[in-house]
Amino acid sequence: MGSPAPKYFWIVVTFSVSLSVYGYFYFQSHYTVYVDGHAVNFPGVENFIQPFISYFPETFAVPDKKLISCGIPKSMSQLTINIMCLLYDEESFRAENNSLSDNWLNTTHRYCLDKSEFRNPTPQLLNDYETARFVFIRDPIHRFVSLYLEKCFGTDLYCFDCDGNMRCFIQIITIDMNSRNLLSYPLYNMLLLFHGIAISIKT
Repeated sequence: MGSPAPKYFWIVVTFSVSLSVYGYFYFQSHYTVYVDGHAVNFPGVENFIQPFISYFPETFAVPDKKLISCGIPKSMSQLTINIMCLLYDEESFRAENNSLSDNWLNTTHRYCLDKSEFRNPTPQLLNDYETARFVFIRDPIHRFVSLYLEKCFGTDLYCFDCDGNMRCFIQIITIDMNSRNLLSYPLYNMLLLFHGIAISIKT
């Protein structure tokens, strides 16, 4: 016949098991994010940028043609605006001598951009089953390279003081996109973030 278990043995065992279970679920929750209501869990996922967050929505509408477009920076956004402005009011577009190849930021005036119904689709238009929606999607790598070259080596140098260092550039964009206190950022940081947000987040 075996000797009886030492005093407090089962208390120690129970405590150890409870601690192990707690530790397992604690660390599991640390490595868990939720996407569309589903838990995604693996080491490193906690460093991922949260998807499907609308940072800077940019939509354009042509109500009489039942058309809505989403502007994504570095994904033919200038062409998107030019097309939508042309469709919104072709007469004004031509009167202002605009073209589809214009850089809209350097254009003196755009009639369409002054109109609330152009910048903010109405609920009626959004809920109309006949409303068509389109967006230009660019390869993510091509989009990032375009951003990096433009901002770090182009004419408007907003490179986070990284002096062209791509690793530094990516790290700061990632930190900024994981932040929720964007209004405290300098304007040029927000402009870069606006152009660097991943397409799955922006849309």
